Amino acid sequence: MVIIDHMPRLYILTSEKEEYRKSIEQANLPDLEFTDNLSEGEIVLGEPRMLREKLSQLPNLKWMQSMYAGVEALMDSSLRHDYTLTNARGVYTYLDIYWHMKRKSSNATRHNKIINMIASNQAGCAAKPLVCSA
Repeated sequence: MVIIDHMPRLYILTSEKEEYRKSIEQANLPDLEFTDNLSEGEIVLGEPRMLREKLSQLPNLKWMQSMYAGVEALMDSSLRHDYTLTNARGVYTYLDIYWHMKRKSSNATRHNKIINMIASNQAGCAAKPLVCSA
């Protein structure tokens, strides 16, 4: 479980930043503050390749939530690993993939599932971390 003793600041690092922010705001998560300043981000939601490029600019990082199941881009031993890394394993179902490919539909279902992961971690129900701080 990630423990932050004040209102945590969430930075969203994805090409769909505004969509995710709106979805998270609609969820009315208590005690969560958004930041547009990368260096203030304690919780970061994003795409692994983008996260890898910005990792050195995240001095306050405590928890990184990948938007995808695959996090290989973040597993290189030369990168820092002093944060909790969780992925979106189980967010995608065959039906989600089918509809996305067939209809190029919105990502609302995926957004909601990722928001639920963030909410459950805030409530103290820890996700299984992939990388834990030492």
